Amino acid sequence: MYSRHFRTLCKNIPLWPGKSKTLRNAATSINPNQDFHSFPVLFRPIDKEQETHQITVGKNYSTTLALEDELVDSATFEKVCEETLNSLADYFEELVETESQFENADVMYGAGVLTVDLGKHGTYVINRQSPNRQIWLSSPTSGPKRFDFSTKENCWIYKHDGQHLHEILKKELENILGKGVTILNCSYSSLGKNS
Repeated sequence: MYSRHFRTLCKNIPLWPGKSKTLRNAATSINPNQDFHSFPVLFRPIDKEQETHQITVGKNYSTTLALEDELVDSATFEKVCEETLNSLADYFEELVETESQFENADVMYGAGVLTVDLGKHGTYVINRQSPNRQIWLSSPTSGPKRFDFSTKENCWIYKHDGQHLHEILKKELENILGKGVTILNCSYSSLGKNS
């Protein structure tokens, strides 16, 4: 039964350039009686009870997916991602205009890359990664993180620790400014009702 679910997950994996055959071949080569630790390196179940898997593509990319999380189709990803990045660009532009600490700050958005230079506080880069269907964050405070869109929670989640994109940004901006900030109007923010 577990192997059947695993194969279903593998069939729904987005097509990474140059990797789709390898991914699908690995998915179909799994023996239902095989020990979990002997699966191909590309797929490694982390927790059988929660049906969580680590999926590795190439040498440098790895993510964790749970079977109950639905992988978004390409069109939905592009729409949600574009709305998220546009709303974050608008938010940062307004924040930079209203906060005196950010008088030398600069916000640039284009081609799926949002760059927020906060001067002495560092530079945030938030960008679309279409092949992985993720948003990547490079933060001067917390470093790099990769966010998957959760259709269940309708927001962007860093699956390694469950943090949400907007929660991380809110916390870091509050630390920089020394006061509370709100990210109510940003699309797909998990903070819409709580902040």
